[in-house]
Amino acid sequence: MGALLKRIKRLIFNRSDRNRILHQSRFTGIGSSSGGVTGEGVPLTRKEVGARGEKLAVDFLKGLGYEIVERNFRCRQGELDIIARQAECLVFIEVRTRKSGDFGTPEESVTASKREKLVSLADAYIQNLGSPPLSWRIDVVAVELTADDKISRLEHIENAVN
Repeated sequence: MGALLKRIKRLIFNRSDRNRILHQSRFTGIGSSSGGVTGEGVPLTRKEVGARGEKLAVDFLKGLGYEIVERNFRCRQGELDIIARQAECLVFIEVRTRKSGDFGTPEESVTASKREKLVSLADAYIQNLGSPPLSWRIDVVAVELTADDKISRLEHIENAVN
């Protein structure tokens, strides 16, 4: 567990970054002032909360200089949320989003079986490439939202799955 903590790269939004992303997201519906409901007054579905988290993660990663290669890659084994490139490294990113802490933190929801599945999905993606990347890794982005869909925490954990 100590080794995992050493690898955690905690990136907390400062106020201006958070406001910039929330301002940009008004056009996409992310972080809107809708109070966590859709335009019809219906609470957000789990899928919609996940899509919000993925959008915030993409904006965050782009701000760090990552090139987004693909989103929501699907194959028989399942789905990879984000595939990105950082220099010569291909990065597979699992995004976990929570609106409450009732079931633990987002990163705690990446179980051993989910880690195995992520490795299998990454292998499947690499097999379909014409030439394999020089290096690759699997990261996790943990997003916690407030009840009114504002970012309370966004954490990028590099090399979370080995």
